[in-house]
Amino acid sequence: MLGRPRNGTLAGEAFTFATGRTKESSAPYARDLGVNAPAILCNGARIVDLERNRTLFERDLAFIRFGLTPPSRRAMLDGKD
Repeated sequence: MLGRPRNGTLAGEAFTFATGRTKESSAPYARDLGVNAPAILCNGARIVDLERNRTLFERDLAFIRFGLTPPSRRAMLDGKD
């Protein structure tokens, strides 16, 4: 496991990270690193305050949000009904 940052958080500064991981898989790293500011997760699709377990921003792809199947997803992207 990674160590905590030596400077910054000790002086009261904000420390965070950005990752392609989900909230669940990044939370242990955030705890170990001493993250004290919202983290950018899911390749930028979510900004989460991990300390308070609050999602501050989320942007899902439409075909995921609406549960479209692969053929309907292709039709949507091609502009066909």
